[in-house]
Amino acid sequence: MKRTIITILTIITILTISLVLAYSTYGAPSEFGNETTTTCWIGGDYGIVNCTGSANFGGNITTSWFKGLFNWTEISKYLSFDGSTLDFSELELNNTIDLKTASTTYNATSIATLEGTLDDGNLASVQSIGDGQSYNVSEDAGGSPSLISINFTGVISFSNILMRERYVGGKGHEIEIQSWNYDSLVWESHGDITDQSTMVESVIDILDSTNHISGGLVQLRFDHQQNGVSSHDFLIDYIALQEGFTSITSAEHDSLLGRDNVNNHPWALDIAGTKNMTGNLNMSNNNITDINYLKLTNSSTTWNIYVNVNGTLVFQEE
Repeated sequence: MKRTIITILTIITILTISLVLAYSTYGAPSEFGNETTTTCWIGGDYGIVNCTGSANFGGNITTSWFKGLFNWTEISKYLSFDGSTLDFSELELNNTIDLKTASTTYNATSIATLEGTLDDGNLASVQSIGDGQSYNVSEDAGGSPSLISINFTGVISFSNILMRERYVGGKGHEIEIQSWNYDSLVWESHGDITDQSTMVESVIDILDSTNHISGGLVQLRFDHQQNGVSSHDFLIDYIALQEGFTSITSAEHDSLLGRDNVNNHPWALDIAGTKNMTGNLNMSNNNITDINYLKLTNSSTTWNIYVNVNGTLVFQEE
């Protein structure tokens, strides 16, 4: 009986040693740790640390890669992490792009001619662009020739004033674009419109829209401050407020400042040669080049100065 028991114990010992040696070529795992809820083994397989329970490492862990579940918390709506897989949300990115590029347009909700004569048009005339309808006001002669009031309601925020208009005026006549500033309590100017030869599309940037909104109300007006001429007309095809990006552009945008009529700007040189200078041209120390013909005139004599085919400078009195 004793021999049988010794034989069984010998077999168990041999099997146990074989299992331990077969576990890994690096030897049996070594237990470490002093927490009652945590037991860790190191070894058994090269580089393997196996813990049951939580393990606290006071220093850094350096490795080529991590395997397992992590309790990292993401703080971005674009990322999601379930402990093992980090995902990026393309849908949230597209939603953000759509939000940043979206725009809101506010059409006028009322329009009135306070000064001047309404010849044609109504509110609907300024709510669509390029529809063949416009709000047409002719100036009254003398003082206070024209004043047009346009209101917008339900406005939350706006970054631009969009408009398409034409002023058939004359030299020295301007229509000022204004919005009411609820902070400073004044009509704030956004530029002048001078004589235009065609309809002009314009975008006016507004950087402080909160100062121009009260209870959703925005007030604009077009004010002609010089004495009026009854043959002058102001035509508004479209006027709107917009928040965000706008697609309205025009090659005639500079006409907002009246540059399509050089007579409105005495400081401008007309390259077409149809405007006479009334002052001196000072070139400082610069040259005037590529002149084929020069004409000088005083009160009694006109001289033509040019270079002939022989390269000779000729002074010829008319």
